[in-house]
Amino acid sequence: MKNIAFCIIFLLLIPGLIFARPREFVREYTYIASEQDSRVTARANASDQMRALLLQEIGQVVIAEQRRHTESRHNEFIYDNFSERITAIAAGMVKMEILNETWDGHRFFMRAKIVVDPSEISQRANETLLNMREVKALEEQNRQIMQQVENLNRQNVAQQARAQRNENFLFAEINEYRMQIAQLRRENTELRTRNNSELAKKDSIISSLNLQLSQLMQELSKVEEQAPVIVERVVEREVRVQVAAKNNDEITITTNPSGAMLFVNGRYIGRTPYAYKNAPHGRIEIRVRLSGFEAHTWNLNYFGGRTSLNKNFQ
Repeated sequence: MKNIAFCIIFLLLIPGLIFARPREFVREYTYIASEQDSRVTARANASDQMRALLLQEIGQVVIAEQRRHTESRHNEFIYDNFSERITAIAAGMVKMEILNETWDGHRFFMRAKIVVDPSEISQRANETLLNMREVKALEEQNRQIMQQVENLNRQNVAQQARAQRNENFLFAEINEYRMQIAQLRRENTELRTRNNSELAKKDSIISSLNLQLSQLMQELSKVEEQAPVIVERVVEREVRVQVAAKNNDEITITTNPSGAMLFVNGRYIGRTPYAYKNAPHGRIEIRVRLSGFEAHTWNLNYFGGRTSLNKNFQ
């Protein structure tokens, strides 16, 4: 049994041992010279052609050995596509020896050989192909990273667009609030001026009444000194005060969604829903505006009573 096992191991190692030993490649080549060629140029051209043929044959041998010793079709595909790289690797590792050459003025005959170790070339080729795989993997990673960067750039552009829209909306809201504040300040100034005017009028009336009262008191004191005491009779009389009927004038304004700003005749009065009580009779312009939607206006000829207005923003 031990002898059989040894024989099997030896048979398995034979291809590797054969593949590992140096091999000699001998070829002949005849170069047909042109009218411009001399012996030197013809020899150089023949040497280049001979070296190219030998290297191509070495590359084919290495690829054939690799294909014979590998079990992966993927590796076979790689070696078929990188045969030029294997030839280039062999060119840097071998040296051609010219065995014989002749020149008759028209033809340059050359016989040369190259001794090479295919296993060493195969090892170098494997290292090169491994580096190519790593480069390819890095290129794939770089492609994925660039795609992620592109996606992030698109997301960033979308976020910037949303931020710009939000900023524009906030600026519009701020300007609207500023206009409302300015309008409230003007109304407050007008009310203050009106109140001050009314207070001044009342103060003037009170001063005038106080003056008249003082004069009457003086005259009364003079009359009391000169005339006898007169008993006055107070006659009571019934005073009927007509109470005004309850005012039921009311305009109810609602929107969907609610929270829209409400303007009556260009004056801001609040947000919906809103019950506009004691509305004036006549032509009324009621306008509602909600952020993100187009404003809506009602033009009414109002003559009292209860009225409901509703606007669905879409």
